[in-house]
Amino acid sequence: MNSWITTIVEWYNKNKRDLPWRKTQNPYHIWVSEIILQQTRIEQGINYYHKFIQRFPDINSLAYATLDDILLVWKGLGYYRRAIYMYETAQAIVNNRNGQFPNNYKDLLRLKGIGKYTASAIASICFDEKVAAIDGNVHRIFCRFYASNFNKNSLAFINQVHQDTLEAMSLVSPGIVNQAMMDFGALICKPIKPICHLCVVQNLCVAYKNNCIQHYPSKHKERTKEIIYHYYFFVHDNKQCYLYKRNENDIWKNLYEFPLFTSKTNNTSFLKVPFLHSLDVINSYESEIITHILSHKTIKATFYIVEVEAIKPLQNYTSIPLADLSKYPMSRLMEKFIEKSKIFQKF
Repeated sequence: MNSWITTIVEWYNKNKRDLPWRKTQNPYHIWVSEIILQQTRIEQGINYYHKFIQRFPDINSLAYATLDDILLVWKGLGYYRRAIYMYETAQAIVNNRNGQFPNNYKDLLRLKGIGKYTASAIASICFDEKVAAIDGNVHRIFCRFYASNFNKNSLAFINQVHQDTLEAMSLVSPGIVNQAMMDFGALICKPIKPICHLCVVQNLCVAYKNNCIQHYPSKHKERTKEIIYHYYFFVHDNKQCYLYKRNENDIWKNLYEFPLFTSKTNNTSFLKVPFLHSLDVINSYESEIITHILSHKTIKATFYIVEVEAIKPLQNYTSIPLADLSKYPMSRLMEKFIEKSKIFQKF
C-alpha cells in the first residue's frame, strides 16, 4: 500500500465501527441507512435503521406500504421529506425497474432523493464502482491534510479527492475506502477536538505539521434564522380532538397537527378562531412556549388547550379518538408538546 488513504484503510480495518448495515451489500439496506443518516446522529440512526428494516424488509414492502405507515415508522426522526422521497423512489424502482436497484452511480443519481454522496456510497459499497463518496468528513480531512480551505464544490477539491481516492481504490475495494474515510473523519479527524495524537497520517498532514489544525476548514458565519410564531389549538371533549393533515409543500407535508395559525410577530391580537364559535367551550388555557429549531428558521410555539362540550364535524379538520393520537404521524414539534403536557396522561 503506497497512498496516505490506504494508511487510513489499515487503521479502519482495525478500528471500524460495528454498524448493522456493514454486514451487507444489499443496495436496499445501504440506501435505507444512508438516507436515515442524513441529518441524523449515528447513535439514533441505528435504532431507526433496525425499526425500518424490520417493518419494510425489502423494496417491495416499502413500495406497497401507505405513506402514513412509513411516516409513522419515521416518527421522531425529522426531515420527513426524506421518507416521502424514499416512498416515491421505491415505487419508481418497483414499477419501472422490476424492483431492481440501479447498479451504477449515474443511474442511481437519477433517483429522487439520492444525491451525489448517497449514489457514490451505494455504487462503491454494493457494486464496487470506483467513485469517491464526498461528505463533510472527507472535505474536512482533505482541508487539514493539505492545509487548504478547499471550497467543497471547487474543481480543485473534487479533482484532488478523486486523484487520491482512485489511487487507493486501485489497491483496495472502493466501498472500504469510502467507509474508512467516513469513520476516520467521525472518530479521529473530528470537527471539534480532533484526536491528532492517534492520527495515522499525522506525519503527512500539513495542518498538523504547521500547528494550525483549528484553521481548517474555515468557519462560516451562520445566518440569522427567521423566527416564526405558531399558535396551535388542541380542542378536545375528553374523547376526541381535531387534527389537520398538512398539504402545504414544506418539510411537514402529509403530517398531522392540531389546528394552527402562524405569524411573523409575537402578537396574538391577530388570532381569530372562527371554528371555535360553533363549539361550546368549557375551559381553556395556554401552554408555555416551546422553541423548535430547524435548519432554516426557529419556531416559537404556543399551544392552547381548549375543552369543549362536544366535538362536532368541522370543515378542513378531522376528528379522531384521543386514544388513536399515536397512530398519526406528526412533526417533532407536535410530539414535544404531547410529551411535555400532563393533559395527555389521562387519555
